[in-house]
Amino acid sequence: MAKYRVRICRGPTCGDERQARLLAGEFDRAMREAGCAEATELCWQSCYGRCSKGPNVLVRELQEGPAQRTFSVATPPPSTGGPATMYNYVTPVDVVEIVTDHLVKGRPARRLLEAARRRAAAEELAIAQEIARSTNRDGDS
Repeated sequence: MAKYRVRICRGPTCGDERQARLLAGEFDRAMREAGCAEATELCWQSCYGRCSKGPNVLVRELQEGPAQRTFSVATPPPSTGGPATMYNYVTPVDVVEIVTDHLVKGRPARRLLEAARRRAAAEELAIAQEIARSTNRDGDS
C-alpha cells in the first residue's frame, strides 16, 4: 500500500465556516476502519486560497526518502512526493469514498472530482448570467 499525506484546509472559510475539524475526525475514523491510518499522514493546511470551493483536501502520494518539514500559507504546499489530487467541496459523506478509492485502492475518487467540476461550472455560469442581467439592466436606464 502506498503512503499518502492528506492535508485538510483549515483557513477561515474552510475551517470555521465549513467545519474542517469535522472532516479531520471523519478521515481519522475512516482511515482506521480501512486499515490505512499507519500509512497515511493526516495534517492541516493553513489555506489553499480556494475558499469558494472549500472545504479543500489535498491528497499526495509520498515518495521514499527523508521527511521534509513544510509550512505553507495561502499557497499549495511544495511538492514533497508523487502525484497529488485536490478535492473541493468535500463533505463528511465524501470522506469514505476518498479513503476507499484513493488511499486504499490507489486511484483518485473520480466521481467526486467530476461532481466538483460540474458544481464549479454551474457556479461560474450563474455568475456570468448575473453579470449579463446586471449589464442589461444598466443599459436599459
